[in-house]
Amino acid sequence: ALTASELLVHQGEVDAMNVSTDATLSSFVLTLSSDDSLVTLTPTFATDTLSYTAEVGSPVASVGLAVARNELAATSAFSLDGGASVQASDGAVQVADGLAYATSPHQLQVTVTAADGVTTLTYTVDVSRAASTDASLSLLVAWPSDLSPGFSADVYSYAMAVANDVPHVVLTATGAHSAATMELRTSADVSGEALTSGAQSAQQAVAVGVTSLFVWVEAEDAATRLTYTVQVTRAASTDAALQSLAVSAGSLAPSFFADTLQYRLDLASDAAGVQITPTVSDSAATMTIGGSSHTSGDAFTIGDDTIVVVPADGVTDALIAADPMLTIAVTAEDGTTTEVTRIKVLRARSTDASIATFTLNDVGSSSASLAGLTPSFSSGTTSYALSVGVGVDLLWLQVVPTHADATWKTRHDSESLWTLRSAGYWFSTLPPSPGVLSRSVHVLVE
Repeated sequence: ALTASELLVHQGEVDAMNVSTDATLSSFVLTLSSDDSLVTLTPTFATDTLSYTAEVGSPVASVGLAVARNELAATSAFSLDGGASVQASDGAVQVADGLAYATSPHQLQVTVTAADGVTTLTYTVDVSRAASTDASLSLLVAWPSDLSPGFSADVYSYAMAVANDVPHVVLTATGAHSAATMELRTSADVSGEALTSGAQSAQQAVAVGVTSLFVWVEAEDAATRLTYTVQVTRAASTDAALQSLAVSAGSLAPSFFADTLQYRLDLASDAAGVQITPTVSDSAATMTIGGSSHTSGDAFTIGDDTIVVVPADGVTDALIAADPMLTIAVTAEDGTTTEVTRIKVLRARSTDASIATFTLNDVGSSSASLAGLTPSFSSGTTSYALSVGVGVDLLWLQVVPTHADATWKTRHDSESLWTLRSAGYWFSTLPPSPGVLSRSVHVLVE
């Protein structure tokens, strides 16, 4: 006969021999978390089949999992893509989340541990998620100005206006699907800068006028593509100012300043071939001088028709304001904005009152002079005498001053008024009164 303690040991041995080693499942069901529709397993589930495949659509982020064990005393747990294990209750639907983020296919594993705590079986489902066909943007932001119209995922063409002093722009594109790839292109069909969703692009240079930029988006399926176009209009410059105004001779007043549009240029009496060199502030601007096209930075020779000799009564405000005037017109890049700089060019009166040629004859020609002029003509000599025969009643006189701007006048005998001359003229040699055997001719050069 067995003692009580021996009976207990024997009972334990019997119970140990009866612990189940069944680690199989009686059912394995996958459903879409979004609508609870069934996901087909391939092959069809069988207790002794451990490996399966399944396919879900591209938007699917999670699936529902429900398992049933053949042995109720067994336990089960599942994991996705090698992640943490989660206990699976018999017959309950539990969610396996993360299909949208991990690389496809995703591996779903259900491990069943028999009641003996030793025996295990692992059921594996490789879940393939279809590649996304979403090539849209969820947001497109421009800097430094806004897009027009405001962004909408299904609007693919936008405009953007920037001022002339904005040489570049930046775009920030955000993909609607995280697996989409994006590029910022300057030509629709040529690869460009790779974009990171939600991050700013590199600065994109924009020229005056219209520059087209293209945000090219390729979906995860590598086949579906969309292009968002941004046309950036950069305004033309309105800068019609001069950057500098140099003169080769004389004195410019006031000193050059870009905002000053009226000047006076004083030249010495003997100044010749004087040049001005105007340079525009903006290289895109154009220039004319006196109505004729001129290249910025090139010298321009001032013509005599623009130069005014200072009159005897001096310089007046009326003289400064009157024509002729040297005009420099600069037209900005926009073709509309114009600034006109005016320069009054004044030449000092010459102090040279000498005579270059002195002609006196009875034939009315500047090619010959009568013999007998005493002394012979010299520009430094101011007094002469001439004897003529009884038959010579008229003489022709012509004077050419040395300086081109000088004038000459004549006065005869006791006349009080001077007569301005511009060409040779005839005068009588007859004595001015009875008993007088000579007459005088006075020449004044100014």
